[in-house]
Amino acid sequence: DLVVCQVGQKLYCASVDERGIGTWETAGVLDGLTGKTTLAGWSDRIYFIGGQGEQGKLPLVRSARVSPENGVGDVEDHPALPVGMREAGSVIEGGRIYLAGGRTGNQVSGLVLSAPIDEEGRP
Repeated sequence: DLVVCQVGQKLYCASVDERGIGTWETAGVLDGLTGKTTLAGWSDRIYFIGGQGEQGKLPLVRSARVSPENGVGDVEDHPALPVGMREAGSVIEGGRIYLAGGRTGNQVSGLVLSAPIDEEGRP
């Protein structure tokens, strides 16, 4: 298994086994994101949703395949959110990705957004 985290634009990953989390290594860089991105994982893919950039809250939806052998693969862009959002909660269930709360504009958001995920893991 593999755990991935984001700090600013950098991605880090570490292997996970019965002894715990291994050594953190740089796994890549997400151009255009500076932080407060929502992360969600499903199957062999990690999703990067929204975030905060130099221009404000971002509507970006991206994903990448992850594996213990290869770390984080190439990042793919997907259809954008209807609004820029940061710090939302996320869950993937029943073939759909859900995004709730967070911040849009200068306010806490009550939005709940959802999109289907196809067999390849793309929203």
